[in-house]
Amino acid sequence: MADPDRGGGRRRLLRRPVLVVAAWLVAAAATLLASPSLTTVAVQDETALLPHGAPSQAAGRLLHRLFPHDPSLDSALIVLNRAGGLTAGDRGYEARLSADLASPAMASTVASVESPTGVSHLSSVLTSPDGTTALLVVGLRAAPFTGGADDAVARLRRHLDATAPAGLTHHLGGVAGLSADETEAVTASFTRTAVVSVLLVLAILLFVYRSLLGALVPLITCGVAFAVSLGSIGILAGHGLQVSTLATTLMVVMVFGAGTDYCLFLVSRYRDEAASGDRAAAVRRARRATGPVIAASGATVIAAFLSLLTARMGVYRTIGPAAGIAVAVTVAAGLTLTPALLELLGGHAFREPVRHRSGAWPRLGALVRAHPVAVSLATVAALLLCATGLRGFHQSFDLSRELPPSADSRQGAETLAGHLPTGELAPIVLAVSGDKPVRGAAALQAVDALTDALRALPGIAEVRAAGLDGMAGLRALGLDPNRVDVTPLYSAMASPGGLRLTGPVLGAYPQLAAPLDYFVGADGASTRLLVIARGDPYAPAVLQLLPRVESTAASTLAGGPLSGAHLAVGGPPALFADIERLGADDFHRVVAVLLLAILVVLTLLLRSPVTPLYLLATVVLSYAAALGLTVAVFSGLLGQGDLSFWVPPFLFVILVALGADYNIFITSRMREALDGGATVAEAAVRGLAETGPVISSAGLILAGTFLAMVIVPLPTLAEMGFAVTVGVLIDTFVVRPLLVPALTVWLGALAFWPGSARTRPRRALRTGVTAAQLGLAATVAAVVLTGTQLGESLTAGRVPGSPAGNPTLAGVPATASPPPATAPDTASAPPGAPPAAAPASHPAGAATAAAPRAPAPAPLLPPVTAVTRIAIPASGGWPFHLEGTRRIGVVGSSQPFSEDVTTQVSRSGGSERSPVIRLTTSSNAGTEDDQRLYTPGGVEWLSTQGSTTGLAFGGTFQPPLLLLASPVRQGASYAADWSTGDTHGHTTTTVTGTRTATVAGRAYHCTITESDSTFSGEVSGSRHVTSCWVGELGMSVSDV
Repeated sequence: MADPDRGGGRRRLLRRPVLVVAAWLVAAAATLLASPSLTTVAVQDETALLPHGAPSQAAGRLLHRLFPHDPSLDSALIVLNRAGGLTAGDRGYEARLSADLASPAMASTVASVESPTGVSHLSSVLTSPDGTTALLVVGLRAAPFTGGADDAVARLRRHLDATAPAGLTHHLGGVAGLSADETEAVTASFTRTAVVSVLLVLAILLFVYRSLLGALVPLITCGVAFAVSLGSIGILAGHGLQVSTLATTLMVVMVFGAGTDYCLFLVSRYRDEAASGDRAAAVRRARRATGPVIAASGATVIAAFLSLLTARMGVYRTIGPAAGIAVAVTVAAGLTLTPALLELLGGHAFREPVRHRSGAWPRLGALVRAHPVAVSLATVAALLLCATGLRGFHQSFDLSRELPPSADSRQGAETLAGHLPTGELAPIVLAVSGDKPVRGAAALQAVDALTDALRALPGIAEVRAAGLDGMAGLRALGLDPNRVDVTPLYSAMASPGGLRLTGPVLGAYPQLAAPLDYFVGADGASTRLLVIARGDPYAPAVLQLLPRVESTAASTLAGGPLSGAHLAVGGPPALFADIERLGADDFHRVVAVLLLAILVVLTLLLRSPVTPLYLLATVVLSYAAALGLTVAVFSGLLGQGDLSFWVPPFLFVILVALGADYNIFITSRMREALDGGATVAEAAVRGLAETGPVISSAGLILAGTFLAMVIVPLPTLAEMGFAVTVGVLIDTFVVRPLLVPALTVWLGALAFWPGSARTRPRRALRTGVTAAQLGLAATVAAVVLTGTQLGESLTAGRVPGSPAGNPTLAGVPATASPPPATAPDTASAPPGAPPAAAPASHPAGAATAAAPRAPAPAPLLPPVTAVTRIAIPASGGWPFHLEGTRRIGVVGSSQPFSEDVTTQVSRSGGSERSPVIRLTTSSNAGTEDDQRLYTPGGVEWLSTQGSTTGLAFGGTFQPPLLLLASPVRQGASYAADWSTGDTHGHTTTTVTGTRTATVAGRAYHCTITESDSTFSGEVSGSRHVTSCWVGELGMSVSDV
């Protein structure tokens, strides 16, 4: 009867693992079938995941309320570009494309269209100053970051592919394009990571176990755990849990990486115990021995991810819980499903006998035991050397950079950045909201004064507002230069004070009142100013400008007609200032909570307050080394720029949690040896020798799963994958086998105090350890409490005497900017005589010039010495002052002008003897990009591209226009007919005399020329300019 009973017992025992496996399979199928797809319920918009009360979030709501019909908000942005300049055919395509998008056939997708060929306040800023790039702002009916918007983007891209002329590159970006590209990249990243992770894990497990069935035990466990996790999180997301689309990729690597590690530890112990021949008993003993360790290890990882709930930024809060749930499910599967699979498959999966432990690990343990101080110091020095890469660490807040380089929206953003000033793409927005109409003369005058004050701030390139220059192009406003005398307007725009929309000006030009609609809110009592910063709008220096903008506005408006108005500062820089500030606060808070949680878990498991202290120190050192190497590789070696702002916090959470994992496995073995009567040194060596093989295998598997992220299309996930891979390898092969045992041996009796009865440290050491733990706990608590009380640094301000302010205005896309003074329009003015700025590169010449700002010119020649050849100008910045008269249009009046310009000089081609020099000029009224050929026979003007307040001019001179012949002869005159496109002109230049000009305290021989130009065609007019050329400098100058 004994044998049948025993057999019946075995059958009952085998029946139980079958039920366990069946239960897990049913749970996986049920959750997957019941859950919606995470791609449909997950959150994509990182900026929308800022706290509800963040200034930039409140700003977005206010902006939509005050400017509900602004087509640039949440739009798709079509970018058209041709490297050599947009052709007439391209302009025709712009018009046809605009008509197609506004047609009834597109009515279900497109709500509004703004294009360069349209008539609106945006038209004149939708073409780049160099004439190579045009923009169309397409308002979609579907909200961004939704499936409907992604479908609309796909439809628009198909239309562009099918209709765009040959050679015209096109991209669809903006908020809608970014949303669609992120969805596609996340899906591709998940698929690629999952496939590569499974293959890598399978390959390593086959190498470790030499058995396919043995490799399948962890794979089946992890696969079922991932299915249950994915389904459960999908169900929770469908019921309101916010989950980021990035969470699925992280879940894959955590489940297959950490889950395989848990299985390895259990299987390793099972194989040790299976020598008795009773598989069921071996499974029970293995589970009993490793269960608490795996549970504690999983608890540290779960606590790490749940610590992200203490953050305020949604990018952390929407990934942490999902990853924590996935790890919890994986731990449960490791403690139940894996033992069941071992009972069912163990005898077939692991036929090979357990090999004796390799002698390498005992030898390494002997080395550590013999030289603990030297090993500790050498290891720490090596890790600190890796951490030196942190000297080049900077964070990136550019969300478009988080997309793959091949993403259409990212390429569109890069195209814009190459042809428009970066500050134009992301202006600071200042909102002034009062209780009185802002269209009155007094209010407009106050806005003008505020504009001047903001322009005077260091780091500010331009300010655009109601009441001054920077309005829509004249064509867009219905001001035809051939029918309306616009010369006075251009003269005012070119003056230092700019064009002021005073009563007389609005009376003479009523069309100029239309642009006020862009700046005036729907309530009629609020206005916005666009503040253009110099350089990168996301640079720290620009973000630090925000409080200065607000304080300047408050002091300037105090006591005037807008006194008491509410002030709010926003725009893209304010948005990223929120991210930077909140990200830093969240990082400190998460670090404090995480360290405290792991400290508690390790203290309870190891029954010592000392061991957790130096274990946490080792994982923090691993983190610093891994981040330093990541910065050195991505920012230095690969030149990919700054790391994404969310990489360091997530890296800390993952590495500290996983590092604590391995700490738990090795120190728990040390604890077992110590409880068995071994000394601390013996326990350290035994723990290293017994866990070395399994921890190295686990580390390789975990590193392999994260290495799969390196090949994903999302750059930030690649950065994260590389950083975690490096960190895990450092932890596996440097910290765990060398630093932790060496520190344990070095500390001796103190290492596991007070858990070992055999060794007692001195009372002073015990007191010091207790004080250190209490101090660490107090510091953590203080950081958390302080972090939760931190106020918003970008709160709404007000002009003195006003009540509480309104929230900040949100960022305005580049195309939402009103037409700048330098903005182009599709209507062209003649290149030979632009209606505004006439830089030194102009055939009419320049009247006066200051000393060059950049590199000094060639060696100065003796004063008042005539030269036979005009020198090649030195590269760098040349400031000029221009004076003369001009007449714009057939009915225009002749008006004097006086304006300041700056010309950047650089070499763009030609030969050493006859180079082509590029001169890029900016002034109060326009920009111009010219090409000159400097030959022994003189200076020829080859081409020009430019714009001035709504009128674009440009083209190649046919034939090239002679500016000045050499050698210079008194009375010489040069006349030429020229044409560019539909514009034809005639220019006559005469050398009228000489004088001595002083530049930077040195005297030069100066040749005076008089230039007269007439032109007709699309725009007609005339121009006269007197210039003074210095042959030694190759430019026109004046006394300074």
